[in-house]
Amino acid sequence: MLVFLSGMLLFSSATSHIPVTKEKENSRIERIEELLTIQNERIRTLENIVTSQKNEIQNLRDEVSDLKSKDRIHERKLLRLVDILAKSTPKMVDVVTSASMNDSKMSKILQKDTSFKK
Repeated sequence: MLVFLSGMLLFSSATSHIPVTKEKENSRIERIEELLTIQNERIRTLENIVTSQKNEIQNLRDEVSDLKSKDRIHERKLLRLVDILAKSTPKMVDVVTSASMNDSKMSKILQKDTSFKK
């Protein structure tokens, strides 16, 4: 930017037919310095914005990573539960079958029990 402004200063000096006085030259230099100061402030502001956005992006990446990790943990738990359920299903069928058989035995016992009371 400084090169551009310096080039503009030289170009404007070369194209004007009026001789440049020392005061005018100093005035131009002061304006250029003011413009450079303003540009530097804008650049610092933009750098701060970029830094802030980089931090926000990193925080979001960390959150996504945490969520992926939790998702993997839950997926593993779900797979373990499915495996346990698959292994225990035949046992559950046996338990239910034996329980229903016990119920029929119990009902027979109860029938006999009531027959004694008659």
